[in-house]
Amino acid sequence: MKPYVALDLEATSPDPEEAEILEIATQDAEGRARHWYVATSKPLKADHEVFRFTGIPFDEYEREKVPLERALKEFLNFVGDRPLLGHNLLRYDQPILERALKEVRLDLSLITTAPLDTLRLAHLVFPIPSQGLSGYRLGDLHAHFTDEALKDAHRAQADVEATWRVLAGLVLQKLPDGVARAWRELGLAEGELFADTPGQVKELLTTPALVEPVLYGGRHLSHPSNLGPELLPTRREAQDQMFKEVEAALRDGRRVLLEAPTGTGKTKGYLYPALHRGERTWVATHTKVLQAQALDELKDVGKRGYEVKAALVKSPRDTLCPEALFELFLDVRKEKDEEEEFRAAVGLLLHYAALGGHDLEALPGYWHFSRGFREVRDRVGTNPRRCRVDCPFFHTCAFQRQLNHRKGAQILVTNQAYLLASFLREEEEEQQEEEKNQERPHLVLDEAHHLEDTATEALTFVLDHEELTHRINRLAHPQKDRGLLKDGRRLTELSEEEQDKGDDSPF
Repeated sequence: MKPYVALDLEATSPDPEEAEILEIATQDAEGRARHWYVATSKPLKADHEVFRFTGIPFDEYEREKVPLERALKEFLNFVGDRPLLGHNLLRYDQPILERALKEVRLDLSLITTAPLDTLRLAHLVFPIPSQGLSGYRLGDLHAHFTDEALKDAHRAQADVEATWRVLAGLVLQKLPDGVARAWRELGLAEGELFADTPGQVKELLTTPALVEPVLYGGRHLSHPSNLGPELLPTRREAQDQMFKEVEAALRDGRRVLLEAPTGTGKTKGYLYPALHRGERTWVATHTKVLQAQALDELKDVGKRGYEVKAALVKSPRDTLCPEALFELFLDVRKEKDEEEEFRAAVGLLLHYAALGGHDLEALPGYWHFSRGFREVRDRVGTNPRRCRVDCPFFHTCAFQRQLNHRKGAQILVTNQAYLLASFLREEEEEQQEEEKNQERPHLVLDEAHHLEDTATEALTFVLDHEELTHRINRLAHPQKDRGLLKDGRRLTELSEEEQDKGDDSPF
């Protein structure tokens, strides 16, 4: 391992663009440590919120603070040419430090060489939180690895010591064979922390995606009026009325608009009649929370011995395409000129896929705030038109498994946006294939009062500057000799006429 020096700053604001350094603590691998209180541009008062938040004693700070330039010079002397280590270093401590060094006209190069951020490392090692890990904050990881709460959190010295312990826990984690090697090939410092185990990226990406169907065998669900306390512990008049209205609408094939007061139990109110009828039914909700609630309710019915065949239906764009990720990895490995956040996002998704992960929306918010991740996500979502039987990932990818589950499902749970996309024929080929030889399904719109807003959003296509740049670069990057219009793998799939059009493009 490189001779890292752990760093933690306490500053006057959570915004790195305006925060001023209040406290600096460093500690190297041998346990040597240094600490400074730093004077701010304007004196702080004892009631400033930073003293309450960090627990820094105001009197001690006032007595021991030194000018910023002196603290930074001594800090640089201590660090030397060793790389920095920190938790949230890349997005918080390092930007603040760089700005402060510029302010006093000191050399930046000494603190920008191959830094290691344990926050990003934790997200790479645990693409989604493992069992027992409550989050990715320093205190969460410290408790996970040591079974002890982090004392004096938000004090710089306590945090640098905790950072070393968290790093020690992270590097002991076992990665799937080949993941660390892939990280090194992507030029990620995190790859150097783990043993080089055999394994090719293409093999990693053939890991079967973990797509769990809601599938239970058992007895047929009785009419809701005949259900006992096992499923309906408390009878509610409004819910019983909803059962009757929904069952009649499904039976007669007519529309009905219901307003369910709070406490009705509306999820059961439409699911139980639909299960009883046994006919194919789409349930379109407004939020992910309601989707999860409907699926949990269906699972609960199934676990109680009743037949349930259901599936969650998501937009293909939110499902990882292994082939697209593999091609992107090959491109990045060959050129190695992408921004680090972009390369880190590719490394994350390789590990995620090797664990069977596929839901791009389910990844922690840390990644969704990364411009590099957003660009990668735009390139690795599933495009159903690319799917073919001879794809090396066809039988293990999440999208094909989802399609297979959907074909046998009676209840299909989705969101209103996807439903509208289907009506707009964005998924035309997929939908036609799925509905072939099937009876016309029923439709339940949960929280239908949101449908107008959802329709407006679905019918409006808006690109911000970042998204437009991603799409232009994907067609033909202006600074790099690549893009769909320059990719032989893509052009060979086109007719001669289509290829000629590509040759005539201004790119």
